[in-house]
Amino acid sequence: ARRQGEIILQYIDPADNAARDVLWPLGFLNQIRHAASTHLPTTYQPPTNHLPPTYQPPKTNHPTTQHSAQHFHRTSRLCYAPRMTNDVSKALKAHRLIFIIRAATPDHVADLIDVIWEAGGRFAEVTLNTPDALEILADLSTRIPSGKFLGAGTVCTVDDVARAANAGVSFVVTPVASEPLVAETRAAGLIGIIGGSTPTEIYNAHAWGADFVKVFPATSPDYVKTVRGPLPQVPLIAVGGVTKENAMRYLRAGCVAVAVGSSSLHMQPDGSFDHDEVYAAVRAMVRVCELTPG
Repeated sequence: ARRQGEIILQYIDPADNAARDVLWPLGFLNQIRHAASTHLPTTYQPPTNHLPPTYQPPKTNHPTTQHSAQHFHRTSRLCYAPRMTNDVSKALKAHRLIFIIRAATPDHVADLIDVIWEAGGRFAEVTLNTPDALEILADLSTRIPSGKFLGAGTVCTVDDVARAANAGVSFVVTPVASEPLVAETRAAGLIGIIGGSTPTEIYNAHAWGADFVKVFPATSPDYVKTVRGPLPQVPLIAVGGVTKENAMRYLRAGCVAVAVGSSSLHMQPDGSFDHDEVYAAVRAMVRVCELTPG
């Protein structure tokens, strides 16, 4: 049965060429606007011979590492729509910059992201340990400017993935490498930027299907260059300790993108900020990434 805030679409499953119905959270429309030039039909009526299962997130408060990957692959196949992530991935590789917003208070977070977008930033992430993060994301997802992308950070469980998807984000960022977490992210149709520190974690995250691997903490550009030696196929994003002064070095070391935190935007502990100061900081970071050869 369709719930408020959901639409029903039908697609052809490539596994058996069968037509299937699927419930999409309304927030996915924001992704479709970026990925397709056509409009969804508003008068679609689903076939009466069968109805799709209604999405129910896994009922657990435990870390995803305590659950089998098989369970999440099986559950996800029934719950989510097909992935439509090519445009998001291409845009991130071209723009090469993510702004991470982690705040102790929800005040001013949405306004800060509006300034980031106004100043030319294209990717903004709100960490889920920011108070009221999901409410902020849901509000912002209804008014994302064309060519801009919104993500959820500090995503640690499959429940987090489900809530972020329902809030309308385009990508999720995790601090850890977990196969069930990667599987759920892919099944949700989201870009997955999966955290890894050691070469083993980085390799595994990529092998499980991560779109990008977040090197966290990004110890140094030299470390990135060393990891890239045996793992040149893995698209890396440096996170943690990246600044305007060293961002170019991380990109030249082989990262496809970098991410900078709220401190780079001079955000105050109470969430307040100076518009012109943030605007200038964003413009400077965007310029650094534009000038660094890809």
